[in-house]
Amino acid sequence: MLSAKLRQDLIDEKDMEIIFQQHIIEGDSYFFNSLINAPEKEYELRKELSRELKINIRDTVLVGSAKIGFSIKTRQFLEFDEKFRASKMRKDRSDIDIAIVSQALFDDLSEKLYKFTRHYDKAWIAENWQVNNYYSTYSPEKPKLHDSFFYYYAKGWYRPDMLPANFDPPWKETLGRWRASLNRKISIGLYRDWKYLKNYQTDHLETIQNKIKKLEI
Repeated sequence: MLSAKLRQDLIDEKDMEIIFQQHIIEGDSYFFNSLINAPEKEYELRKELSRELKINIRDTVLVGSAKIGFSIKTRQFLEFDEKFRASKMRKDRSDIDIAIVSQALFDDLSEKLYKFTRHYDKAWIAENWQVNNYYSTYSPEKPKLHDSFFYYYAKGWYRPDMLPANFDPPWKETLGRWRASLNRKISIGLYRDWKYLKNYQTDHLETIQNKIKKLEI
């Protein structure tokens, strides 16, 4: 559900970068503060990630519905676990989304992926990059998996869920431990620069703002 403070800031047309900073980057997180009442665990998770990846903890940020309580990227702006409450199916539980911002890590993984795919060899891609652990079926009606990966890559965003199978990112071990501890899937989005994370988030915030103006929400 859209918070009263965020709604008012959007109605007042507050500077979008300030809204992004106040509501997306700073402040309490819905999952750790309100849902499980364990705010220290968020920082423990972020600290372990930053240590494993050799980055600063400030470059790991909780985002999405786990942060603000609802998804800003869907037309329905679903609340955290709303689909799960309706279906009771485990696959519909909301993820804990974490954005990592690191040019060095982004470039390092890009170089490793380049080598892993034999310099993006077309034959290799056709044989090995059609499905993975997240997308186990291929449909000719949908964009190819590698095309979808590079769509986000061009926007400065590295989507691990769209990587070829058997290309494991360096945070796998940490996320595995925390997934077991929290009994919740944890998803990573790696951004090359803060501007890409900001632009992705503010694009969705502007969509919400327009819906408010049109009295659609």
